[in-house]
Amino acid sequence: MKHKLNPNLVRFWAGPSHDEHWVFLKNPVVHGDCKSAGIGRIEIEEIPEAEGDRKALKLQNKETELALSAHAAHAGFQPAADPHIILTKDCLGFKGPVRLLIYSDQPFV
Repeated sequence: MKHKLNPNLVRFWAGPSHDEHWVFLKNPVVHGDCKSAGIGRIEIEEIPEAEGDRKALKLQNKETELALSAHAAHAGFQPAADPHIILTKDCLGFKGPVRLLIYSDQPFV
């Protein structure tokens, strides 16, 4: 399935994880009149995954998020919402499998 990513999303971390690259995207941050530069217009092809693999990854991510959110709450930060997790390939400057974790209510256009 093809998706057009929201061009306003910003990349806040990217790096390798096992056999795939992980890219974290989120809504832009606005500071006064300045707004973070978005990723621009990008169309991706979602790679189908087994439902069991997808659920295991979401559970692993949820456990990590809960631990991080507990620390963030003590520092006065709001916990992150569950991300959209998508497997694709050859995008955002990476070749091969790319795992997108999108923290946004509007990941696509």
